[in-house]
Amino acid sequence: MTYQTEFPDFAAADMPQIPAGWQDISWHNDSCPGFSATPQALAGTGVSIWVDYADASRREVPESPRFTVYMTDAEGNQIADFSTDDWAELLAQAELFAHRWVLISLLQGQIDDEAQAVEFITALHVTGCSYHFEDDATECLAGIDWLTDADRVAINDIVASIYALDCWTKEHCPCSVALSLDEKTAA
Repeated sequence: MTYQTEFPDFAAADMPQIPAGWQDISWHNDSCPGFSATPQALAGTGVSIWVDYADASRREVPESPRFTVYMTDAEGNQIADFSTDDWAELLAQAELFAHRWVLISLLQGQIDDEAQAVEFITALHVTGCSYHFEDDATECLAGIDWLTDADRVAINDIVASIYALDCWTKEHCPCSVALSLDEKTAA
C-alpha cells in the first residue's frame, strides 16, 4: 500500500519530501497518509507521522495542524504526540521521538559492552535525560513525563550495569562519555 493508492485524491505536489528509510503505512480508513520512521526490524513500538491535506477544508478536522507525529510503546499505546503546520519543525520532533524510542528500546535489553554503553549514554543525552550518574534517576528524571517510573528505575539499573563493565579507566568512564557529549553540544 502507498499513499497514492490509499489516497488517490491526495496531490503528489502537496506531499512533503519524506525522509529516506521511512515506510509508507497509509491505509484508506485513516484520515490522511501516514509514514513510519521506525525500522522494520524494530517493529512493535515506534514513531509515525501523518500528513494531512494542504487544503484545510479537506481535513477531517479543518482547524487541526497539517502534520502530526506519534510515538507508541510496545503495546501500541500512544505515549507522545506533536502537531504543527511546519514540516521542518515536525521532522525535528520526529527525530527527537525516534531518539526517545531508541532509549526506551534500550531499556528493554542488557548492556554488554562499551559500544552499547556509549549508545545508551548518547540516547540519554540526545533525549534530554542526562543526569549525574551518582544521583538517582528516579529523582533526577521525575520531571520528564514521557518516562514511566519503571523506565527511571530501569535507567538506574542500566547505569549501574554500565559502571560494572570491565572496559573503563579513570580517564574514560561513563561520566567522561556524558561530559564529552555535553561539551560537544556546548561547542
